[in-house]
Parts: sequence; structure tokens; C-alpha cells
Amino acid sequence: MLSAKMAEILLTVYPELNDLKRAYGVRAEKCLGFGYNCTGREAEVILGEYIDAIAMHENLGAFKNCMDTALKMLLPDEYRVVESVFFKKESLISGSNRLGLEPNSFRYRREKSVKKLRSYIEILGFPENKILGYFDSEPVFVDAAKEIDSRRESAKRFRNGKGNKT
Repeated sequence: MLSAKMAEILLTVYPELNDLKRAYGVRAEKCLGFGYNCTGREAEVILGEYIDAIAMHENLGAFKNCMDTALKMLLPDEYRVVESVFFKKESLISGSNRLGLEPNSFRYRREKSVKKLRSYIEILGFPENKILGYFDSEPVFVDAAKEIDSRRESAKRFRNGKGNKT
């Protein structure tokens, strides 16, 4: 099953997937335009960039479809919790108040929903090693991983009674 951290990364980048896919499509089109005006080594480099852009475009499309399907498999109340935390970036208190839940109930539903998504994503053909193989150098995914690490470190400091001190 996907790690909890990987699931958080995927949910963090999910809202950006359409724009990211579109950007790789544009990059591929630009490569085609340049390819007609060069020869030799330069043409080989542009062809390589074109192939990489098309591959990433296709991988993002397949992954977006997987995420869409996995999110649709959640129950409506589970989806609302995921949406609150990852898409609307609401705090525990804000999200639980908006959904009319006690904070502990909200936290439990968040964990349960993310665990279900972890299973669904893998069942739908995207185990962690495949995701890493496709997206490990994509800046949007790397930045999301750094954001998750930062949040986890802040939470760890808070739990240890050190607040925001570094």
C-alpha cells in the first residue's frame, strides 16, 4: 500500500494536475516547432525533449484519471473531509466546524479516508514505485514532498512542546 506521506503528496498536487498536464502538452508542441529548423545533435536533443514531454503528458493523464476514480470511490462524507483538508486547506478546527463534526471525529475520518485512497490508488494501477518512477523529478511533486515534510516537522515540534522554535 502507498505510504501515508505519498498519499498526502498526491492529494496536495491533485488540484494542479490539469495545469501540469497542459504545460507538458504545450512543451511537446514547442519541441515540434523547433524540430523542423534544426539538424544533427540539436535535432536529437529536441526529439528527446519531445519524447519526454509526451511521456509525462500521458503519465499525468493516466494518473489524473486514477485519482479522479479513487476520489469518486469515497463516500460523500469521506470526500468532504479530504476536500476540506487537501483542496480547501482548512485547519482541523475550521474543517470540523464547517462539516459539523467534533475535531476527533474529523481527524479519524481524515485518516480513514486517506487510508482508503491509498488502497484505491494502488489497486487502480499506481503503486508507490511507479509513481516515483514517473514523477520523482517533477518540481510540483518535489515541492509538495517538501511541504509535507515541513508540516510533519512542525507537528512533531508542536507535539514535543517546542511550538514554532527551530
